[in-house]
Amino acid sequence: MGGVHNIEDLSNCATRLRVTVKDPSKVMSAEYFMETGAVNIVKNGKAIQVIIGLNVPQLREECEKIYSASKTVDMTLSPAT
Repeated sequence: MGGVHNIEDLSNCATRLRVTVKDPSKVMSAEYFMETGAVNIVKNGKAIQVIIGLNVPQLREECEKIYSASKTVDMTLSPAT
């Protein structure tokens, strides 16, 4: 998805991981996602849908943990104002 700093929003439906990104040009190709287990990927501007299957809620939860941990690290590394 271009890294955690490129993600604006993360959600899912029954079979798809839905991600809104800041810069769609940073998102890897459909082939990359398919090589790593996705069925396919749909790109519509900044809206990205990775078709995964019924285990998508578990993947979204893991992605949210990584995203949250990244935000926590950014906050602790930011200079005090």
